[in-house]
Amino acid sequence: MNNPIALAGPLKQISAREHQRQIFWQVWVPLSLGILLVLTLATLTIIGANHGSVTVTKWSHFSLVLIVIPPLFIGLIILVLLSAAVYGVAKALKIIPAYTGLVKAYTQLISITIKVRSNQILQPIFTIRGWLAAMNRFWSIVRGKNPA
Repeated sequence: MNNPIALAGPLKQISAREHQRQIFWQVWVPLSLGILLVLTLATLTIIGANHGSVTVTKWSHFSLVLIVIPPLFIGLIILVLLSAAVYGVAKALKIIPAYTGLVKAYTQLISITIKVRSNQILQPIFTIRGWLAAMNRFWSIVRGKNPA
């Protein structure tokens, strides 16, 4: 019978070799070709620039436009958003003070109402406690424990 543990060693060697081959063809070859292409284009650009080629000048202007346009559009979008925010805040500042004054008046009214109602609720308790304190003081004087 085939022992799975004994077969694992040769399979690992085969898969490791296959993996190395895949790395070479899928990573290193495309990377090398890309670097070679970039170096070739850079060399041709330098040679063309040294000879005063019109094509190089046109492509340089075109690439400059491609580099400048995206930041301009992003800046325009930011400018529009910022302008809309400033306009919204200016409009809100005209409306908000009247409403904040109303909110302040209502909160003061609620505060005064709560104070009045709580005093009304607690008045009987304070009255009873006051009478109890007066009675305790009276009886302590009568018993002579705490002379006046």
